[in-house]
Amino acid sequence: MRFEKLRQAVGPTTYDAGRFEDAIELFTEMSLALDIEEFLTVPAYRLIV
Repeated sequence: MRFEKLRQAVGPTTYDAGRFEDAIELFTEMSLALDIEEFLTVPAYRLIV
């Protein structure tokens, strides 16, 4: 698993119930993007619909 340390830190139940991998991927994409989104909510919204 890619995020085993995080899973251990928050506990398997919390990690498995959450969307930590989506959040980490979104953060990585946004922080490395050449064109910066004005609001985090814009790309995050795409993940929840």
